[in-house]
Amino acid sequence: MRQTVSIVIVCLAIALTMGSCGNKFNRQDGVCYIHGVMESDAWDGKRIFLVPFEGVRDSNTVDSVVIKDGKFEFEADTAEMKIVRLDYHFRKGAQDILIITEPGDLDVFIGNDSRAGGTPQNDSMQVWKDGLMVFAKQYATIKKEKSKVMTEGKEIQKKHRAFTRAVADRQPKGIFKDYLDKYYPAPKNNPKK
Repeated sequence: MRQTVSIVIVCLAIALTMGSCGNKFNRQDGVCYIHGVMESDAWDGKRIFLVPFEGVRDSNTVDSVVIKDGKFEFEADTAEMKIVRLDYHFRKGAQDILIITEPGDLDVFIGNDSRAGGTPQNDSMQVWKDGLMVFAKQYATIKKEKSKVMTEGKEIQKKHRAFTRAVADRQPKGIFKDYLDKYYPAPKNNPKK
């Protein structure tokens, strides 16, 4: 329990520090500039996509570019949740990343452990993802021993839900908070604030 609390405190400190930095160039044009870097140049010449998280996925809503010199860039003029992902033929070793296309400069790293940051909601979402990865590793460790899954696994899942709700409760109104409230609702006996 003490280790989990320490991890949450460190994650929150990082989120507050990153959030206070603001956008790299303090853009005022309302556009999200996505600057992507690949873990290696193995994907040069391949397409990478910017896909809506929900809703219709067609030529009007999906954008794509060709990766060159291990880099790619997108622009988005509406704030919404999207996924950055490679063509399914070439995804091995490249984790999809969930992002919010809010105004500003967003840095995205695509590889085995994809990451995003540079705007307030994306910084918060990355801290949340880092916390989830801690719980996923703990759960994977005990899953190897089936008897522990029923006891320790449920405790880890309970901590995961509490961590996510704590993150959600601290978020200002926005796309990331809406996502957390929709997919990780507050327990009925503990109404949302």
